[in-house]
Amino acid sequence: RGPRPTQDVEPRGGAHASPAMASSGVGSPQAAEWQAAVAAALECANNRGKFANESEGVLGRLDRALTLLQKQKFSDEAAILEGTASKQQVVHFLMDCVRNRFLAWRKVSFLKDALTKGHPQWSKAFKDHVAGCPTCQTVDLARDKPVPRPDTKWPIPCALELLAACGVALPLFALGPGCNCLLRLVLFLIGLLCVLLWLAFEGLFRWRRAFVLHRLVRGRYAIGHTRVEVSRAWFPMRALLMDPTTNPPGVPPDAARRASAAARPESAGGRRGSPEAEPNHRERGCISFGEWWCDKPVSHAAIRMGVAVATRERLPSDDQGGGTMLVECSRHGWSGELARLNAEGKITGLPHAGSFDGDCILWQRGSGSDSNAEVWAKVGCNRLTWVRKLLLLLATVGCIIVVAIVGIPPGLHLQCGPSISIFKTKSPLDLFFLLDSSGSITSEWENEKAATVSMIDAFAKAYGTWADRVNAGVGQFSSKTYLEEALTNDLEKVKATASAMPQRSGGTDMAPGLDLCRTQLATQAGKDHAQVCVLITDGEASDPGQLPDAIAQLRATKVNLMGIYVGNTATDADKLREYACGSSSAADCIWFAKVADFNELQGRIAQIAASVAEKSDKQETIIDRTCVHPLWTLWALFLIIPALLWWIWLHFKPRSPPPDTAHRAPQRLRLAGANEARTGAPPAQDAPNRKCAIL
Repeated sequence: RGPRPTQDVEPRGGAHASPAMASSGVGSPQAAEWQAAVAAALECANNRGKFANESEGVLGRLDRALTLLQKQKFSDEAAILEGTASKQQVVHFLMDCVRNRFLAWRKVSFLKDALTKGHPQWSKAFKDHVAGCPTCQTVDLARDKPVPRPDTKWPIPCALELLAACGVALPLFALGPGCNCLLRLVLFLIGLLCVLLWLAFEGLFRWRRAFVLHRLVRGRYAIGHTRVEVSRAWFPMRALLMDPTTNPPGVPPDAARRASAAARPESAGGRRGSPEAEPNHRERGCISFGEWWCDKPVSHAAIRMGVAVATRERLPSDDQGGGTMLVECSRHGWSGELARLNAEGKITGLPHAGSFDGDCILWQRGSGSDSNAEVWAKVGCNRLTWVRKLLLLLATVGCIIVVAIVGIPPGLHLQCGPSISIFKTKSPLDLFFLLDSSGSITSEWENEKAATVSMIDAFAKAYGTWADRVNAGVGQFSSKTYLEEALTNDLEKVKATASAMPQRSGGTDMAPGLDLCRTQLATQAGKDHAQVCVLITDGEASDPGQLPDAIAQLRATKVNLMGIYVGNTATDADKLREYACGSSSAADCIWFAKVADFNELQGRIAQIAASVAEKSDKQETIIDRTCVHPLWTLWALFLIIPALLWWIWLHFKPRSPPPDTAHRAPQRLRLAGANEARTGAPPAQDAPNRKCAIL
């Protein structure tokens, strides 16, 4: 037993003021009863016969008087207790009760703790008397007490929980969908929905706060909790609601245990006043602020929004509306009391003013401060912190889903299948220059070589960024055919060879020259290359009978023949045009050019190269059927470590030191204490039913 915890309020009836609201206890019935109980204890201590027969009843009266006095929470409670006369005689009476009434040691221990806590004169009286009384030194009030447990550890911050969720969600949604485009689209929409749900709730709570609070206030409540403010690191939680068996951070464990035992309802699973009556439910399950899943505390209250029409007639006209509720609490004597919840969370219409923050109700006492308020903790998941935390977690996972689906290949596609890319490019171009080096070519030989170099540069320029796709070779013909440079994409080497090759004088045998051109271009056949044989000549062929077959074989390999005629005979020019263009008109054919001299040819080189390059344009299609598996996302699993370590720290319980088996009391006192441990604590005194309910 012992003093009540600071968060409790004494039962009261109806709208009458509670005795706990009195500011001074001087002259009160409780103070008078305490003085009378002290006088009875002093009288009993001085009369051995009366002590032997009445000490147990006097000790019970003293215990009841102190309990009732402390329950009133008078502002001058300390002065009343410190003003008690003959403190050391009272101490001697208590010690004698233990020495002669062995089963009374637990009650005396509670009385000692209650009197010495915050009362220095009583502490001095106990210390001085025990130090000077040899018989009182044999009394051990501390034995059989459980080892004090450490203060409650702070729970896992939400930021670490969200970090752990990201560590699991990233590899899951990066590797799981694979290349299933339909599944990726569905997951993308689910991720957006999760984010929108969180934004919608936060917007609703910001601009329609009354609507949200009216739907959160309904439900059941547990009474007797302690509210401990937390920092922003635990957002969205604003306060820890510690159940009666939990030590608030910074509160001594023994004091918290005695206070919670006195505050616990009789139906909590054991006798009121027993520290072992109800286990600490925060020590089971996943310990986290908001307590995702753990045993719920015993509920003592319930709220149902909205009242019947007949009941609303009892409300003032300005209180008619959806914020009305019925409150029933036997502890406070409220039976069907009507109250109203406004947009700010203030509860009006009851003898005590209250405020609801989405997680608990604070009923203000006389001083009006939150530290002096009674706490009604919301039971279940319909709490602002739990809802906010759940939606924030869903929004975080939704963001991870969106990033994983959009940012990791193959990305987000409306049409499932391989990735197809179509772009414009140019076919590879193979050029073989066949120069006429017959005897009719005199001073024009150098012009032919210069024209060859200029045409190679012109074709490379016309291809632009695809210049590496241009291959060139060069040869000459007269009475014989000479290969000067085979096909290669080293254009600089070809130009150097063309500029340095000597002229081989002789006849004009074109057919062997065309065969050489066909043979060289055949090395690149079947690779989708555009192939051109450039024939530069100024006269009629010396082998006209063999020339048609050579041209036919050249065209059979899909090689384009370009004729550059630099002579002056119209008949020879027409024949060369026919060989190059076939039946096409001269205006439409780009494969024939007739120039009076090589200077005119230099001017047409760029035009010819551009026309040939344009004919080589094509479209390329790239089909990518590969599916990327981003195994690097598995590194995100390390983000779980901070929350995991914190969870392990919360559940770590250091081994308790072995109990002290040495007893200072006599052998018969030790045996009596053992009997008491087997039979249990003394029965609790009668107390009014402290259960409350809100409907």
